[in-house]
Amino acid sequence: MKIYLLLAMFLIPLSGFAQSNTAISATAYVSSMTFDNSLLKDSAIQTGVYLYVGQGLNNVFEGAVDYYSQSNLPVTVGGVEYAQDDLTQTDYSFAYNNYGINSVKIRVGAHYIDTSHDATDGGYVLFTGANYYVPLQWNFGVDVYQSVYPNFEVTTSATTATTSGTTTSGTTGTSTTTTTTNPLPPPNTPPPAQQPGPAGQPRLLEPVLIQTTETVDFTVTQITPTLGLSFFDAYLYSETQLNYIMLGSDSGLDEDTWISLKEALSWYTGSWTFSGFVWGGSQVYAVTGGFTVVNSPEEKTGGWGASVKFVPTDSSSVTLAMDQTSFKDLLDERMATATGITLTGGYSF
Repeated sequence: MKIYLLLAMFLIPLSGFAQSNTAISATAYVSSMTFDNSLLKDSAIQTGVYLYVGQGLNNVFEGAVDYYSQSNLPVTVGGVEYAQDDLTQTDYSFAYNNYGINSVKIRVGAHYIDTSHDATDGGYVLFTGANYYVPLQWNFGVDVYQSVYPNFEVTTSATTATTSGTTTSGTTGTSTTTTTTNPLPPPNTPPPAQQPGPAGQPRLLEPVLIQTTETVDFTVTQITPTLGLSFFDAYLYSETQLNYIMLGSDSGLDEDTWISLKEALSWYTGSWTFSGFVWGGSQVYAVTGGFTVVNSPEEKTGGWGASVKFVPTDSSSVTLAMDQTSFKDLLDERMATATGITLTGGYSF
């Protein structure tokens, strides 16, 4: 139902295509990603389309559909290898921008997630923001994102070491339990093998993994202020962005707040635009780039990227980009990297 509402919200303004003051542009992209030292991920491909519809001077409608497919690695537990299902996901986004107030842009929108990742399937994001700008000089704005995952699963894993039988004095063996909580469960393990002990001693059992899964409404609130500055007659543009993320109490993580800072630069010269960015800090379940939602169980710790855009005609463009992100699987302490190469083409009608 949420998908149909998003599509309806975007199709309504298309009735204005016949108006002479309507501007339309479309963008399509394909991205290839590889993962190094990841516990679960092997490689991925992502593709999508973005549509921009501007009506008059005050109204802009945006819509996007993105598809993501990820190949996963097998996981070895107790010497046994377990295959992991590959991940597929489709994201639907819609945004409305209003420029009715002088030098102010107001933005509202929604994002829906349809994924094979059960914990975040059916999740959605509502967002809004305001931006004040002085053309070719500077701009400042704040965006707020509220993510809701109604099918989020928190799994409690309890490892229990037990003994059975009786000792020579006739006392009963004891048991010890340690408990950890993860947003996703590790693979199921086979039943423990019973080890016989010496005569009159208790028989020892291998540790038993007991898992309890609970479905909760998990929420994420993100506040993102952005400052943009133009230099050298707007040939150089600098953008500084802070991401402040607050998790709901049912995340299963030790930390509730996550902060990161990003700096991006773009240089415009003729038909070319050269851009780059770097960021550091910590992010989980973040919304980045306006539409992209990161709903996988991992902590991102920093990254960088660079791109080259060429505009051969007034109505077309092509962009080649590369980026790399460091992250930590929340089910493992190892650090991993994701490297992506993206090709984008755009056309204005």
